Formats: sequence, structure tokens, C-alpha cells
Amino acid sequence: MTKKYVMLSMFLCLICSQTGWASEEEKPWKERAIEAGAMKTSGNTDTTQLNAAGILKYNQDRWGYGVKASATRASDRGVTTAQHYDAQTEVNYNFNKRIYVFLLIDYDRDPFSGIDFQLNESTGLGYHAVLAPPLLLDIEVGTGMRQTKIKNTLQASDVVGRLSFNLKWEINDHVSFIENIKTVVGKQGGVTNTETALLAKLNSHLSSKISLKTQTNSKPALGAKKTDTETAMLLKFSF
Repeated sequence: MTKKYVMLSMFLCLICSQTGWASEEEKPWKERAIEAGAMKTSGNTDTTQLNAAGILKYNQDRWGYGVKASATRASDRGVTTAQHYDAQTEVNYNFNKRIYVFLLIDYDRDPFSGIDFQLNESTGLGYHAVLAPPLLLDIEVGTGMRQTKIKNTLQASDVVGRLSFNLKWEINDHVSFIENIKTVVGKQGGVTNTETALLAKLNSHLSSKISLKTQTNSKPALGAKKTDTETAMLLKFSF
């Protein structure tokens, strides 16, 4: 039921955003990209890791829309050792150049952490704290609901608070640095996600990306570690 709800929410977001797709000038794309990476070792170790993500972001007058989904899978000698899936859909409305409101739905699934899934629905205020290219910084504060399903237990719901920082620094015409931090806190504990990434343009459409992601859960499932770390080397195709 939850998976159907997530997919339906994303579908509705896309439908709403497609109203009157007349031209690129009227609805300028902020970002359209696909990321993919793979690693395989052999010899003393036999491991495989796959990473993939899709990103769509665009603006329509004062409105902004975005959909992002990613997946990671790792195996060792044919046995799956890690899996992580997440998806996010967002709608925001800009009051002016600085202040905006947002509606956000987050879905996260990490079977190896002991959490079957977490679903967050939140709304709040955003602030473009730095609008001085090459440096951009957004700060968001909000509240909402979270549904958590831990393996072999019933689903639990709680009220949460949300805080995020999104920094982008275009070091030069070819290299960019990204730092994203998101914290969601409620009775069921707090979850903090971070992403640190360095992008280097290879041409007008293709970039290389090195990223480090962490997820820290203040109340992990029994037998699970508090922090998961993911390092990836990817190719990013923008269109």
C-alpha cells in the first residue's frame, strides 16, 4: 500500500507540472539528468556495486517541481550485501527571490539497516540564503508526518521536524562542489542524511561525479549500525 501511495504521489506531481507544456522558454528546465556508476573487482575478492539515479527539476512562473529517485546495490561473490532505494517528489512556490514554501514527500528503503521503509510527508518554509553565483545556499525548515516500518514489527507513525541545507559552489566553469544535509527528527528517532560531491564537466552534457553519502539513525533497528556510508564514482548525463 505504501509503495502504491509513493508512486501515485510522484505521478500526480508530474501530471500537475505538465499543464501547458508549450515551450522550453515558458517552463525552463532547472535540471534533467541521469547518473550511473558501476564497480567490479575480481581475484582475492569478487564484488560488484551498481549505482543509478534520475533527476527532473523545472520551474513554471513562481512554481517549482522536482522528482528524484536513486538505487544502490552491492554484492560479494553473488550474495547481495547492500541495497538502498530512495525517491523524492517536491512542489514549491516562491513568494519572492528569497522566500518560498514547499511540499515534500520522501521515501527511503534500506533492508540491510533493518528498516523496511520510511515515508515522510512534510511542508515548510525555504530561504535562499545565498544568491551570489558561483555560490548558492538554500535553507529549509518544516514539519510533517513520518511512517516507519521495521522488519517483523508493526508500522509506526509520528510527527517530525525537518531541517535541510543545500549548498552548491561552482568553483569554475568546469568543476562544482555540492554539500547537502537533511535531518528529520521525531519520537521514533532522528535520521540525518548527508551528501558531499564533486562534479567535473567532461563536455556540455557529460560530467564525472565523486560522491560520499552518509545516513545516521539515532535509533537503529536491533543489531544494525547507526551510520551507513556510501562512496560512489558516477557519470552524470544532463539533457
